[in-house]
Amino acid sequence: MPEHTLGRKPLRTLVLALLLLASLLSVPLTPAFAEGDVHHLVFASDYHNTEGTIATALEGMPQDTEYVSMIGDMVGSGMRDMAPEYQSSMILGLVQESLPGITADRFSIVWGSHDANVQDDDNVVKCNGGYGSSVIYEGVNGDGTTAYYIYAIGFYEMGQGGTTSSDAAIAFKGWVDGVDKTIPIIVLCHMPIQSLRADNKGAIYWNEALNYAATGVDGITNEDAVAQIERNVIFLCAHNHTVSNSEFYFPAGSTMSVQVDTSDESGDDEMPPAPPADMPELTEELLDQLDSGSTEGVDDSLLQALPRPPRREPKGVASRVYYTSLVAGYLKTNSNATLLTIEDEDITLQKFSGGQQVDLGVNGQTEEPVTGSVVIPQFTHADQVNHGSVQIAAVDEAEAVLDGAEFGLFLEDEQIATFQGGTFEISSANESLAQLLPAAGETLTLTLRETVAPQGYERSGAEHALVISATQEDTFDAESRRYVTTITYEMRIDDKDRLLVAHTKHGVTPASVTITPVADKSTAATTVARIAQSSAKALPKTGDVSPIPYAAVIAAIGVALLATAVTRA
Repeated sequence: MPEHTLGRKPLRTLVLALLLLASLLSVPLTPAFAEGDVHHLVFASDYHNTEGTIATALEGMPQDTEYVSMIGDMVGSGMRDMAPEYQSSMILGLVQESLPGITADRFSIVWGSHDANVQDDDNVVKCNGGYGSSVIYEGVNGDGTTAYYIYAIGFYEMGQGGTTSSDAAIAFKGWVDGVDKTIPIIVLCHMPIQSLRADNKGAIYWNEALNYAATGVDGITNEDAVAQIERNVIFLCAHNHTVSNSEFYFPAGSTMSVQVDTSDESGDDEMPPAPPADMPELTEELLDQLDSGSTEGVDDSLLQALPRPPRREPKGVASRVYYTSLVAGYLKTNSNATLLTIEDEDITLQKFSGGQQVDLGVNGQTEEPVTGSVVIPQFTHADQVNHGSVQIAAVDEAEAVLDGAEFGLFLEDEQIATFQGGTFEISSANESLAQLLPAAGETLTLTLRETVAPQGYERSGAEHALVISATQEDTFDAESRRYVTTITYEMRIDDKDRLLVAHTKHGVTPASVTITPVADKSTAATTVARIAQSSAKALPKTGDVSPIPYAAVIAAIGVALLATAVTRA
């Protein structure tokens, strides 16, 4: 091969790589979502006309917005106009014109009454077809932990009342029990909670459920209840048709009039009756008049039969709103949208229109305009563990510490930890115990055995019971918004907090054993006499050699004398 052709293949590869890089740079990239623990969420509702309004509302919103939800009544300007030509994917497409990073899995339509004929698409969350209540999105932090939940209340499960609404609210409470209290819960529903016009009869059940989520206390339904808020629950709704200002911000602890259930005997007698089942025919003139907001000259019985009764003074029961919330038609037909930002320490609510921040509405407690952003401090959660321990020492009979001992900690027949040295500590913080520690209210029993004795000492054959128990305490600091879960482990060995394992030396009879003589006085004397007689007979004559060594004779005499001495003692 010619020398000048050797570098062609690497050169060709480099050129192709540069062309590929250039082509990638020429393609518009999807905007990255918020980095770290900053999350931008956008919510809107009640446009009744999608032409131009979505673009105006979303103008200026952060391009790293990670989730968008339309909370109902996106199309249809009147009772007869349901705009059946619209599809949910088309509404998503209008959102993507302003926020191209929003995909179907980061978008939802929470169904309202005017969305009844919007054709649904399988890849767009529509609150389970508009009928069910469920978690529709879980936001995630950069480290993989949950940042927030978005929970949608179905249109019928807010409006129907009775068991339809109460069972759904109970299911929500059950779900809340499994959620860490520091994770904000954003609850969406087209229908509000405040007393309206008898078409949100489930509000009384959901108000109690949301208060439970915020406080952990059952049955908070009236202004006399007192409970400590320990979780951020942000309720966003629309569909406000009260006679007052259609936009309200109700801060935590506000008191509001909540719609009661008129579907059963528990309803307030002053609440307007439900419309009759048979609907009278309505003329075009009457519909136009009602759409304009005028009820002049309209018979009351006919008004009660309308699918959308005229506005009435709100009636219901007074209920303290413990959850942190923005409620009561916060996005009413003004080409605006609400930006909710979740950061490490704060949750911020802002409303925008045409790229400019506008008033959120009226403070539901003071009836004063909310002209700036609403900042809600987040709750923090700390886990604290108090570890317990026991002390072990290998000692001699005088309780002096001996080095060189080794002990094993056993779960049944499995050795899970080894400890060496004359003294040591077993703590619940030991890594070997981490996966075995009991849950609060339970105990764990392990066995301690000596596996190697100190040099020159007998190994202890005793087994010792190590019992670990756990208790849990939940405390909440209202000033710092800090929720602390403390688990305390207590350890006992043989029901003590300190164990001394005694040892004896090899070949040494323990002091507690008594030595018993094997011969009495008469036996010893006879033995000595026999030895003396035998020795005399064995003494050699002059010139002869004795058949018995003198050393053996002397040793035999010594043994006899020792036996005599023991007997006398």
